[in-house]
Amino acid sequence: MDFSGNYNYSFSRVEPVWSNAFETGIHSLVVGFNCSFQGENEYGDVVSITEYIDGTTGFSPSLEYSYLSGHINEISNEYASGQNWYETLEARVDQKINSPRPVRDFDAIRLDKVKKVSPKQRPFEFEENKIKRNERKALEEANRLAVLEVEADSPEEPLRV
Repeated sequence: MDFSGNYNYSFSRVEPVWSNAFETGIHSLVVGFNCSFQGENEYGDVVSITEYIDGTTGFSPSLEYSYLSGHINEISNEYASGQNWYETLEARVDQKINSPRPVRDFDAIRLDKVKKVSPKQRPFEFEENKIKRNERKALEEANRLAVLEVEADSPEEPLRV
C-alpha cells in the first residue's frame, strides 16, 4: 500500500468495576481503544479514519482501588497489547484508507415511482376473445328467436334448441 500519514493510538474508555456492593476491590476493567490515521491515500486524497475496539479484563484476586489508580497506564497497555489491538486496529484502518467511499453531498435526482404494468395481451388473443363473445351473443339471440318462432307456430310446449 502506498500512502503516508500518522497513526495515533488512545484509550477512549477505562471503566473499573467493583467486586461487590461494599466496594472492597476492583473486579474487572472495561477498556476502549482507538486507532486513528491522518494522512494521504495512494491517490493523494486527504483521509482521516478512526477505528474502535473494547473489551473487559478481570482480576483475580481483586485489585485495590489505589493500586489500579497508580498503575492504570501499565494495566491498560498490557491488556491492549495482549489482545493484539494495536495491530488489529491498524490493519482495519489500512483496509479503509484506499477503499471506496460513499459520495457526500450528492444532489439526487428525483425518480418517478415505477407503476406496475401488467403484461400486454397479444392483439390476436384480444380479437379472438372479442369474436368468441360476439359469436356467443349471436348464438344466444338465435336460440331466443327460435324459441319465439316455435311458440308462435304451435300451441304445444316450446321446443328449446
